Order: sequence, then structure tokens, then C-alpha cells
Amino acid sequence: MEPVDTAQSVQNISIVVGIAGGLVGIAGFMLVSFWRGASLVQTITKAITDSEERLRNENRELGHKIEKLQVDVAVLGTKLEERTVNQTQTPQQFDIDPERFLARLPGSTGRGH
Repeated sequence: MEPVDTAQSVQNISIVVGIAGGLVGIAGFMLVSFWRGASLVQTITKAITDSEERLRNENRELGHKIEKLQVDVAVLGTKLEERTVNQTQTPQQFDIDPERFLARLPGSTGRGH
């Protein structure tokens, strides 16, 4: 058996501990990176879900507005049709006496001059 060199043994143990520490550090970094990545994915997924929900609500509101506008257009169409039918009647003439009209104007003599 060879004599054990204490300095060499300590150096070998230091190298092994250093490598093990490095591997633990790398594993820890990977774990933290994975954790952050998973958190980022979760945040992005939630943002997408919220956006989809907001768009669904906006589409629903627009659908209601479109339905209301369709009803309004139908009502206006009916009113227009009623006006068109009523316009075929002869307009009523107003009997206006020019002398009485002019007499009511300030500074008028009532004679049309």
C-alpha cells in the first residue's frame, strides 16, 4: 500500500465537493428557471384567458346592440311607411287673412303698405 498523502486527499475531496456544489448550483438554477418559466407561462395563460373572456363579453354586448338597432330600424321603417301613406292625402290649406296678419305686426298700419 502506498502512503496516503493528506494534501492530495484534501485536494481530491475539494475537487469532488466543488464539482458536487457546481452540480447542485446548476440544478438549483435550472429549478429556479423552471419555476420562473412555469410562473411566466401561468401569467401568459391567465392573460389570454382574461382577454378571451373580455372579447366574449364585448361580442355579447355588440350582439345586443345590433338586435336593438334592428328593432329600431323596423320601427322607423313602419313610421316611414305610415308617413308615406298619409302624405297621399291633400294637405289642408290655412286661411290667412293678409290684412289681419299685417295688422298684428308692430308699426304696421294694417293696410299692407
